[in-house]
Order: sequence, then C-alpha cells, then structure tokens
Amino acid sequence: ASPTNEAGHWESSTIMRLNDEILASAGSNWHDWLAFNKGWHDSPKAPEFKERALAAVAEEFGNSRLFVLKDPRICRFAPFWLDVLETADARPAVIMPVRNPLEVAASLHKRDGMEPGLGHLLWLRHVLEAEAGTRGLPRFHTSYDALLHGWPRLISETQKELGLSWPRLSDLVSEELGTF
Repeated sequence: ASPTNEAGHWESSTIMRLNDEILASAGSNWHDWLAFNKGWHDSPKAPEFKERALAAVAEEFGNSRLFVLKDPRICRFAPFWLDVLETADARPAVIMPVRNPLEVAASLHKRDGMEPGLGHLLWLRHVLEAEAGTRGLPRFHTSYDALLHGWPRLISETQKELGLSWPRLSDLVSEELGTF
C-alpha cells in the first residue's frame, strides 16, 4: 500500500527488486522507455540472474501448481522470465489487462511527478514488448477496467481461453473479490 494506491500493487517485492537489478545490469531502469538491451540475454550476467530468479520463484511460490507472477517490469524482458518458468517446469498463461494510456500517465504523474509524454512512451513500450514477448503462449487480453469492474465474467472467460481451472471458485470467494 502507498498514499497513491491504498489497496497496494500486489507485486512480489522480491521479484520486483530482482527485476530492478536486472534492468540496472542491462543499463536501464523501470522508467526507461527505450528497448531493453537484447545483448544482455547472452551476457555473463544473465545466467547468474536466471539462478536468482529460479530461487525467487521457489521462495515466493514454493510447490504451488497455480501462481501469479505480476510485475510490469517483466514486460521489458519477457523472454528471460519465460526461460526461467520453463526451467522451473511452469506452464505460463498470460493475462494482459491493458489500461488506458492516459490513466497510466496520470497515475505516474501523480505518484512520481513524471511528465505525461514520458508516461505515454512507457505505456507503449510495456504494451508492445508484452505483446511481442508472449506471442505463441496461451493469453487472454482484457481492459484494466473490465478486470476491476467486470471480473465475474472474466473468471469464466479466462478459464475457457487459457485452459485452467480456478481452484477456489465459490460464492464465498466471489464475495471476497467483490468486497475488494
């Protein structure tokens, strides 16, 4: 939770810190709108970070058969994380909630004082890299608004489109989600 998002962002702080370190090792950061350094994947640093990422996944999710790996930074270097998940014997399915770029820029301006134009470029970079990096995978596209306000419909649609079954789907869980 933070003053600009009282409900919190729900990212794993361990994964988020690791992603910040990966970006830094590639000469970038979370607010860099330029493409991620493609040569980084073949650098001597990449295997070290892969081992750390595998340890982080094990630490965060243990033996869970169903987990959510959420951090916008992952969009910047999805091939790295897909390789990590393959090594961990995880079968990724991608849910891509696309938020209005004007809302994203306004949020970044409010939280970080970022100029809206840079916020728009960041939105575009993340969306394009997420789309390109997840081609060929089972994926489900939706709007951010539908995720927040139309989630009951999305539950059944994601099950059908992604071939998964939500284990805790019940009236009680739906009530919890509705309250949130």
